[in-house]
Amino acid sequence: MKSTPFHSEKPPDGKLTSSSSTSKTDFVRLKKMVDEEIKLTAEHPEADPGHIVGGVVRRGVSKR
Repeated sequence: MKSTPFHSEKPPDGKLTSSSSTSKTDFVRLKKMVDEEIKLTAEHPEADPGHIVGGVVRRGVSKR
């Protein structure tokens, strides 16, 4: 019977692999967009600044 490694073990080459998938966002196209081209929907509403600030504070970024 062959044993299988635990998921927490490093791969044989010793490098850890990322669990994040590659972004499929077209950042070049996104950067060229003007506000009028962005469609806001219930599924994709405008960002709430209070929500964003809370995330920044939790990650330890200092306010300037």
